[in-house]
Amino acid sequence: MVLKYYGLSCFTVKSGASTLVTDPFSPKDVGLSLPQLETDAVVYTEGREVVLEGAKERIVPAPARVENGKRMLEIFEPGEYEVGEIFIRVLSRPEIILITAQDVTVGYLGLRKEIDLKASFDDVGMVDYLIVPVGDSGLFPEWTQVDELIENIGPGIVIPSCYRLDRMKEPYTRLLSLSDLSGNLGEYRTEKKLKLTPVSITEESQYEIVALQPG
Repeated sequence: MVLKYYGLSCFTVKSGASTLVTDPFSPKDVGLSLPQLETDAVVYTEGREVVLEGAKERIVPAPARVENGKRMLEIFEPGEYEVGEIFIRVLSRPEIILITAQDVTVGYLGLRKEIDLKASFDDVGMVDYLIVPVGDSGLFPEWTQVDELIENIGPGIVIPSCYRLDRMKEPYTRLLSLSDLSGNLGEYRTEKKLKLTPVSITEESQYEIVALQPG
């Protein structure tokens, strides 16, 4: 499974011939460029009525899906979904999306504004990689909430999202950048893309932070 980042909370997850896109954005409204992405499915963490048409225009069905007469799957609601090699569970409490393929599970928070830390995390299970919004500034959860969520889930690797990037427009210019967050995040490494493999997690192990460069 391979993970790539495009800014805000937009990622592509690829496993074999299957592709999933998370929360595409409108370049006009966010200020970042976003190529047109071919995908089998797209998952949104905002309600259907909130997603701008400019965001939907950035995604098209994968060619193989068109050839087989299948529509691109759009996921808005809690439930279980399967697209080729990728299995998706959208939980309502806690509000988290679990993406599993090739014995790897990715926890995805997306564009959540708040985290319900009173929810039971028993149904989440083991998470190898956890994607969390870190930019705060009133647009996303405060770091104390994010930090507690990480402790509750106990992932092997944390991947930051929703932080400030050059060329962003208001209100995203108010987000913290990775350098602003260095006191919270601590040491991290950067990658252009990340090949996801199972992570060895024990009660004593400390999670690693990997920041993906937008591509």
